[in-house]
Amino acid sequence: MNATIATAFGCPFEGRIPPERVVELALRLRKSGASRIILADTTGMANPVGVARLFETLRDVTPVDSICGSLS
Repeated sequence: MNATIATAFGCPFEGRIPPERVVELALRLRKSGASRIILADTTGMANPVGVARLFETLRDVTPVDSICGSLS
């Protein structure tokens, strides 16, 4: 099962999303049975440095091969 975190990098209402919140959601999704987690930049707020940092943070808590990105 795939799961998507749609505004993983920024929200038009809340602004920047703390990496800790994305990690929390990713872990909950994995626990719920998601085998792949998609981090989507649905608002166009991601940047290369922020993406690298978020993937590094997630690498410490879940297999990196189960995380992928999407510029939706």
